[in-house]
Amino acid sequence: EWEAIGKQGRSDINTFKLPCQSEQGVSSRLRKDDLDNALWDFSEALRIDAGNAKGLYRRAVVLIELRNQSRNSQLWTRLIGIHF
Repeated sequence: EWEAIGKQGRSDINTFKLPCQSEQGVSSRLRKDDLDNALWDFSEALRIDAGNAKGLYRRAVVLIELRNQSRNSQLWTRLIGIHF
């Protein structure tokens, strides 16, 4: 089906899809702390337009938050292990 649309049709769809992916990541996922799905949305936006500044920034924010959550989880695990 995707091949039948043709190059111009795919480009038109992706032009419409890019802001949708980015906004979905912000509104319904990033604000609700659904970071895994927000990461997917921003990665999809960057697949469509690798130079999209908002997508790059927002994906970086999600990756930093995921890293921080992982570090916090590891810290709590160590603290609990020390005290119990």
